[in-house]
Amino acid sequence: MAFTVPDNGGAWLYDGRKGTVERIAYRLRAAPNGRALLSLPLKVDDPIVLRDLAADRTVPLPIAANVTFDVTADASRVAHVKDRTLIVVDPDRPPRTVFPEYRFTSARWSPSGKLLALTGTLVADDLPPGTPFERPNFVAYDLWLVDFDAKTLRRFYVAPSYGPSAFGVPAYPGLELGTWSPDERYVTAYQGITLAAGQRGEPVGLVAVDARTGASWPLGGSLHAIAWQAWRAPHTLAYVGAAGRSGWDQRRIRLWSPETAVRDLTGTDEMAFDPVWDPSGRSLYFIRAPAGPYVADDYFAGRGIGARRVARLDLETGARSEITGTPGYADEAVLASADGRDMLVLRRRTARDPLVELWLWPLDGRPPRALATVPIARFGEYQLRSYDLAYWVLASSQSYAFFDSAAWSR
Repeated sequence: MAFTVPDNGGAWLYDGRKGTVERIAYRLRAAPNGRALLSLPLKVDDPIVLRDLAADRTVPLPIAANVTFDVTADASRVAHVKDRTLIVVDPDRPPRTVFPEYRFTSARWSPSGKLLALTGTLVADDLPPGTPFERPNFVAYDLWLVDFDAKTLRRFYVAPSYGPSAFGVPAYPGLELGTWSPDERYVTAYQGITLAAGQRGEPVGLVAVDARTGASWPLGGSLHAIAWQAWRAPHTLAYVGAAGRSGWDQRRIRLWSPETAVRDLTGTDEMAFDPVWDPSGRSLYFIRAPAGPYVADDYFAGRGIGARRVARLDLETGARSEITGTPGYADEAVLASADGRDMLVLRRRTARDPLVELWLWPLDGRPPRALATVPIARFGEYQLRSYDLAYWVLASSQSYAFFDSAAWSR
């Protein structure tokens, strides 16, 4: 088992098999099942590294630091976009350009690794005849799908235009890929990406798109953090709804599937984030705290808005319970083990001491215990949110990444 915690200029990796904690790259991309991660070295000129946690191997890849990238679940293939060109890398083969006549900005593998979703850029051919196009527009505005078995590429979604811009071309909301549903039918995308959304935790529109038909469902405002999207097979999504930059009293857990409308699972009297399904798909775990204005002292002391605990919601009965609660700690992230016996909980000490701890929290009566303590350089980059670890993650464009194995309970 391993986990990462964002840090100022780096991150930390805990390997439960070895019992070691090490500082690794600042920018990370995890495989869908957590088997592998791609890490961006702290030195820009160094190659991106593929770390296959299951095979316990590290492979430097011929990928520059200034690209977007993603890795398949089995750690066998990497897709990256450089200069708006899609390049696929197999660790043991030379890189190859795929569909070089098209331009893209980002890529996301499906769970099986057979499909690749891409964001495309606005090009002159998409504009009405006679429209001025004096400079390229690199904002992503549509979604494409590569089927590697069929060797096909097709566009399946185009973002709605905001109307003409000052440059004489239609203005489109920036698109960024979210996550795939387990049945590989639906893809989420953030629509209307801005600097404030990517670095300051402002809400952004979330949309779910049918990769086969192009049908779309607006899911309302959400936070720009793919770690806070949790799917239950075949295609039920739990995510964080949000409105306004404050977020302290405007975060809620929401549920969506194509067969049902969006519905709220938490109320306005609390703030909630980080939804995680239990293995049965019957219950959701999430972090919750009372709603209210941000007060730094309360956040640090773990009271009021800072009294963050792991809650569990039974979707069949509607029953809720609070799982964690230890004096001196507030909870910031949670993950359920594949067998449902344990949770991993990322906890913050409720003092002005930048330390977080990873805990193993058994659900069968065994006592919980701390696994590792990791220093964090600071909690935030913006004064308004400077002491909120969850917002720090958003501010640095990172997300919690957990990787599970049978070594949890050892």
